[in-house]
Amino acid sequence: MVRITRNSSAAPSREETVIESEDEFETIENSELNSPRSDINEKAQQEAVEINSPQSDTNERAQQENVEINSPQSDTNERAQQRQKIVYEPYDISLSNNVLFTNARFTAISLAILESTEAIKHKLNFKYIDLQIIRVITSNQSVVNVYRKKKSNEVSGQIKFSRLFLARVCSDKDDNARLVYIMEARNQNNNIWKKNINLRDNGAITIGCLIRFPSPMPITQYMRCDIPMLVSQNPSILLKSPSKLPSIQITEDIGSNTSLGFIYNGTHLSVDYTSVVETTCSGNFCDRQRINDWLGNKGCGCYGMSINSTNLSIQHSICMTSAMKELRMNEFSSLKFSQLYLSGDFAGSCKLYMLQLNDRAVKLYEAVDECIDFINDNGGFTVIGWYKRGQITDKSLTSAKPSNNTLNHNSNDEEIHVDAGDISYHIVSVYPTNRDFLDPSKSLFDRLKRKKFDVMAIESC
Repeated sequence: MVRITRNSSAAPSREETVIESEDEFETIENSELNSPRSDINEKAQQEAVEINSPQSDTNERAQQENVEINSPQSDTNERAQQRQKIVYEPYDISLSNNVLFTNARFTAISLAILESTEAIKHKLNFKYIDLQIIRVITSNQSVVNVYRKKKSNEVSGQIKFSRLFLARVCSDKDDNARLVYIMEARNQNNNIWKKNINLRDNGAITIGCLIRFPSPMPITQYMRCDIPMLVSQNPSILLKSPSKLPSIQITEDIGSNTSLGFIYNGTHLSVDYTSVVETTCSGNFCDRQRINDWLGNKGCGCYGMSINSTNLSIQHSICMTSAMKELRMNEFSSLKFSQLYLSGDFAGSCKLYMLQLNDRAVKLYEAVDECIDFINDNGGFTVIGWYKRGQITDKSLTSAKPSNNTLNHNSNDEEIHVDAGDISYHIVSVYPTNRDFLDPSKSLFDRLKRKKFDVMAIESC
C-alpha cells in the first residue's frame, strides 16, 4: 500500500489535486513515476536529510511527504498514478449555467459536519453532496422505521413514504464509501426530480446515476445500520458520469450492522447463466433490478411505464474477479447492462416464448458471451455495489435455559446478537471500464455493436 500524508498545517484547497492513501484516491506524482534514475536518487537524498530551502518545490515536498510502501508491487503499480479531483458537470447542458456549478459559494459538505450539532451554522443553503443512486426501495406498507440519535438512547418512530433511495456519497474523500438514504414522501424530498423531470422516465435517472443533492439540512434521523437520512427542499440535478470513478475496496473487517459502497475497475466478468423473465414493469427508472424482491407483491419503483417497451427482462448469474477479490451474484438484472449485448430495446409486442428454446435464444446466449469476452479483452469492467455485515443470534447463549432455582441470572428473554460471519454483497452497476465502448465516435463502440444480438430479428415483434 502506498500512503502519502502531508504535515503542512495549511489545508489544501478543494480545487487542488487530492493526494490520499485510500484506494479511491490512488496517487503518486507523475513526475516521480516518469523521472530518470538520477532524479530518483536525488529525491532519495533529499528525503534522507532535512531541507530548509522554502523556494524549492521539490525540497518542500520532500519535507512534507512521508512515503510508506507496504504492499506488493502489483498493488503499488495500481496506485502509482496521479489523480485530479473529479469535477462533475450537469447531464443536461442547459443547466451548465445553474448557480450550483457557476457560483463559487456552493461547495461540497461532509456527512460529519451535517451530523454535528453545529451543522446549521455552516450556511447549508450554499452546500451540496454528490451522490450515486445504488438502490430504489418501495414497500407494500409504505412505512419505515427511523430513529434519532441522542446521548444514550434512540428514539424510534415510523414514517410513511413512497420511495427510498439508497445512495453512495462521492463528493467527499472521507465519506465516499458511506451510504445515505433519501426518503421521498409527501412532505420530504418531494421536489427531488423537478429540475430533471424529463430525464426521470427515459432511463437517464436510474440506479447507478450520479446526482448533486443541494442545500442538505442537518442530519437528525437514521435508519437501520445507522445510515443517515438526507433531506432538502431543493431539487437534485443529474450529473454526467466521469470517465472513471476511483476504486473503493471492500473492507473485510467491517463491523456488524454497517453498510458501505465499493467500486472495482478493470475487473474480469463471467456470465455463467442467462434467462429471459417476464415482469410487470415496462419502465426505466428501476433499471429492472432485484426483480424477485418486488415482482407480484409491490411496485418496482418506476414513476411511469412505456407503452412501446416490453416487460421482459434478462437475468444473469455473474462473477466478478479482480486481483484482490471475487464476487458472485445470482439473479442480477439491469437494463443498462443488457444494452451491452442487445442492439436496442425489445419491442412492446415481444413475448417470452419468442426467446425460449429456439434459435433466437441460442443467438442471444452467444451474443452475451461474445460481447462480454470482447469487453474483458479490452479493459474489463467497472463493478459498483454495496455490502454489509449483519448480525446473528448467539444460539449457545439463548439455547441454555436456566433452572428455576438458579440464582443471580438474567431472567429476560432478550436475545444475544453477534457479528455474522459472512458479508453480503449487492452488485448494482456493471459497465466497461474503457468508456470508448459507450462512445459512438470510437471504433470499439462499432466493433461491439456488430457483436450484439439483433432485436429486430425476432419474428412477430
